[in-house]
Amino acid sequence: MNTSTHADIRMQQRGINHLSVELLMSYGKRAYQNGSQIITLDKKAKKKLFKEIKDIAANLEKLEKLYLIEADGVIVTTGIQQQRLY
Repeated sequence: MNTSTHADIRMQQRGINHLSVELLMSYGKRAYQNGSQIITLDKKAKKKLFKEIKDIAANLEKLEKLYLIEADGVIVTTGIQQQRLY
């Protein structure tokens, strides 16, 4: 995520973390004005995000047992750990 120095300062001053910005960028509603985008989280986007968070939470136990092997930015394979790999 690329942010301007101004945005970094404002995020720090306002206590807005990068995860919040990334979620807003991914799920937010976009409105266009003067060549820029204004991105907000409307009720529909909030509902979608909440559902996905609930799905992640429900699968957290399974996620803890999964692994993937990545090389040069490509996922080579995935699997389920039978024992600790590290």
